[in-house]
Amino acid sequence: IGMLIAIAVGTVSAALLGLVALRIRGLYLALITLTYGFVAVNSIFEIPALTRGGAGMPAPRPEGFTTDHRFAVLCLMFLALAIFVDWRLVRSKAGRAIIAVKQSEAVAASYGVNVTAYKVLGFMISGALAGLAGSLFAHRVETVVAADFNFREALIWVLMVVVGGLGSRVGVVIGSMFFALFPYLVSLSESFQGFVVDKLQR
Repeated sequence: IGMLIAIAVGTVSAALLGLVALRIRGLYLALITLTYGFVAVNSIFEIPALTRGGAGMPAPRPEGFTTDHRFAVLCLMFLALAIFVDWRLVRSKAGRAIIAVKQSEAVAASYGVNVTAYKVLGFMISGALAGLAGSLFAHRVETVVAADFNFREALIWVLMVVVGGLGSRVGVVIGSMFFALFPYLVSLSESFQGFVVDKLQR
């Protein structure tokens, strides 16, 4: 139920944000979405009824997926589902319209594509997937607290997509794996870990 609510809230929030940010493009659009997340963390996430403020709200793992291994399998299942939905969407009429809007709004409009509607639809799909991912993240750490959704984390998620390659499903998965495994791989070698820490401090 929590996952379904997260997906619904993510979809509605993204639709409202999409309607507001329709005239913004490129880097400014990315900044607006990141700013929205920052504002949400410092306002919505602080409502005691939702997250108990700074104390956080418990988010126990689903029955049968309480261990790290089983929960990882659950996350991989949702990842496979998300990739499949995206793959099917791109091959549908709506998906082709969204890609056309991405490539050139003027050309898409000249072919009778409702640019506004498909831009909002794109926002809504992204919001639904973000809601699902957020709920899985909450169940992984087993609590919902504003401190886990800061600007630094949001920037890392953006970098995962940029490093993996925009529009590449395999690339995004590989980029995400790199950022997720990098701290572990660095810790395997003390000399390399010291080198990385020294460079980061500089």
